[in-house]
Amino acid sequence: MDGITYQSSNVFTALAPNTYTLYVRNTADNTCVTPSSSAITINAIPTPPVEPTTVSVVQPTCGTPSGNITITTQAGVAYSLDGITYQSSNVFTALAPNTYTLYVRNTLDNTCVTPSSSAITINAIPTPPTEPTTVSVVQPTCGTPSGSITITTQAGVAYSLDGITYQSSNVFTALAPNTYTLYVRNTADNTCVTPSSSAITINAIPTPPVEPTTVSVVQPTSSILCRRLRRRTTL
Repeated sequence: MDGITYQSSNVFTALAPNTYTLYVRNTADNTCVTPSSSAITINAIPTPPVEPTTVSVVQPTCGTPSGNITITTQAGVAYSLDGITYQSSNVFTALAPNTYTLYVRNTLDNTCVTPSSSAITINAIPTPPTEPTTVSVVQPTCGTPSGSITITTQAGVAYSLDGITYQSSNVFTALAPNTYTLYVRNTADNTCVTPSSSAITINAIPTPPVEPTTVSVVQPTSSILCRRLRRRTTL
């Protein structure tokens, strides 16, 4: 490979990157040498990809119970989350809760692999709140012509009576007569909502009695007055 050192084997290994001219020499005459007309290049050692990092990590929700990992793009690499199966896309979807190491591999050299120094965790799917129930229901009266509903408290939830507007308080007041479904929603995940299985009814405002009238009025008479006067004089 250099016209100086010869060997009987036609195989040369452990060659550093360089340009090599091939030589063959007659073993019976050292002056009988023939070089190749063109040189052979051993390329530079491929540069391993840089350590992979994430662009984004999307955690599971109650609405979408799986996660996503997007690895920062690099030129000339394939991407993997297990070091076995590689893909051209840097986006991994529908991931189950687990811990994932990122891998990038040179597409021209399958031995050129760089893993991430730290793993990425896809969290467990959030637990939906338990079904809401009431602590108390106060019905309207003539004196207070609206009702109230108090929902049993839970940690880390917001409360609603329509599934749209939520509040941190579990007490709803000034309620018009209607039928209400209770809702509790995880404050860390807006897709984690649990409704009540049965509705709560705020009754109609009681009807006041009709205006009282008299059936009869009995007036005093003179005979009654006389008797009373006689009694007094006798005394």
